[in-house]
Amino acid sequence: MHTQTQPPEFLTAMRSVRAAKNVFLLLILLGLLIQIGAFVAVQWGRVIDESQAVVAMSERNEVKTDQPPATDKPDDQSTEEDAPAADPTKATDAADDDTGSEASELWFVSLTWVLPGSRFMIVVSAAILTIILMFATMLAINGRASGVSGVLSAALWSMFLLAVVVPWQQALNTSIACGATFNVAELLRRTSETLPRWGARTPNLMEQILYYVRFLAFPGLALLVWLVVTVKFARGYGRMLRVALGEETKPENTPDMVSDTPL
Repeated sequence: MHTQTQPPEFLTAMRSVRAAKNVFLLLILLGLLIQIGAFVAVQWGRVIDESQAVVAMSERNEVKTDQPPATDKPDDQSTEEDAPAADPTKATDAADDDTGSEASELWFVSLTWVLPGSRFMIVVSAAILTIILMFATMLAINGRASGVSGVLSAALWSMFLLAVVVPWQQALNTSIACGATFNVAELLRRTSETLPRWGARTPNLMEQILYYVRFLAFPGLALLVWLVVTVKFARGYGRMLRVALGEETKPENTPDMVSDTPL
């Protein structure tokens, strides 16, 4: 017959910690997938190909101010019969270009809001997750529960996750250190300096490697650390719950002094 070795308040508190941890881990995962998806859409999806949206939005005001004012009726006004016939092929191409430009502008505006929002969500969620796991570690230590080593390991890895996702390039205003998160301005600037189809010179191998490391490998590293935090906490919490409910016993060859010593 299984006996409960921990008070009900301890198990209730740990379940609350696990629920809060799952929420913020889910937010971090969603934000990292948005960041990686934005890079994939720009790099291979060509949603803002040749920086059309940037050029269109930056030149829109210039076009309006540079256009000469229209006159009422010029002296050499030609009649409609003298006007050349419109080429339907050119009209179709112009319509396609306008459609592509509008789509690029829509993607540009969307990424301008989505990328900073996802970055804020990632950093704040990682900070709160670290605090939650530290409280979970203190709770497990005070409760002399088994499996505290897994919870502590998850807390330490969550600190590393927070260090990875913080945008150090803006926090420290330096180009030496950078985080796994980015905004649309940094993405388009580095892309315009790397991709030949955006008018950049042909980059060397090292520049291409650094480009993909910055926008693909760093978020991938954050996802890997996220997975480590999830697995570490799941192992520690699972063992803690099994021992608390009496479903797991100490090994027979383990002395009582060692088994009862808190980790």
